[in-house]
Amino acid sequence: MAEAHLPGPHLLIADVGTTVVRGEDFMPIPELETELQGTWPGHRAVRESLQTLPEVIEQPITAPRRVSYTLAPDAACTLEQGLRWARNRLRGLDVDVLASGGEYLDILPGGVNKGTTLQRVLRWIARDGADVVVAGDSLNDLALFRTGLNGIVVGDCEPALAERTAGLEAVYQATAPGPAGIMEGLRHFGWLEASDGE
Repeated sequence: MAEAHLPGPHLLIADVGTTVVRGEDFMPIPELETELQGTWPGHRAVRESLQTLPEVIEQPITAPRRVSYTLAPDAACTLEQGLRWARNRLRGLDVDVLASGGEYLDILPGGVNKGTTLQRVLRWIARDGADVVVAGDSLNDLALFRTGLNGIVVGDCEPALAERTAGLEAVYQATAPGPAGIMEGLRHFGWLEASDGE
C-alpha cells in the first residue's frame, strides 16, 4: 500500500476470516475477537487430530484461530479425498474445513469464515450491505459470495469458484483478471463510470 500510495484500510479481515484488526496498528478488535473465538478448540486439538494423516503437511502460518495444511507432495489422493479424511479425523471438534487452490486445507472455528466475519464487521460498524461489494479469486472466498452481497469473481479465479458462484444472482463473473476484473465488476454494479480506471 505504501509503494502504491494507497490509503490504509480502517479494518482488515485476515486469516480466512478468523482475525479482524485495526488498519492503523494491526491490533485485534476485542469486541469482534470474542465472537470469532467462539468454540475454537485450539491449535493443539486440531494438530493432534491430524497428526496421523500423512497426506497433509502443516503450513508455517501463525494465526490465532486457524491451522493450515497443504497436500503432501507424494499424497496418493485428491484434495477432495484429503478434505473428507481430514473432516473425519476432526469429527467432534467444532471446526470447519475449507479447501482451495487444489492443495490447501484451512481448519477454522465452526461457522467462522470470510463471509460470516464480514457480516459481523458490518453489524459492528452499522453499515448496510448496499454499501459493500466483495471480490475474490479463490475457493476460500466462496463464503463472501454466499452472503448475498454484490460480488465480483475475477477472470483468473480458481475454476471451482467460478463454477460454484455461476448461479448466484448478486455475483458478477468478470472476464478481466485480478484488479482489472474488480474494476470491471465495479463498473457493472454502477460504482464506477465506464471511463473510470481506463
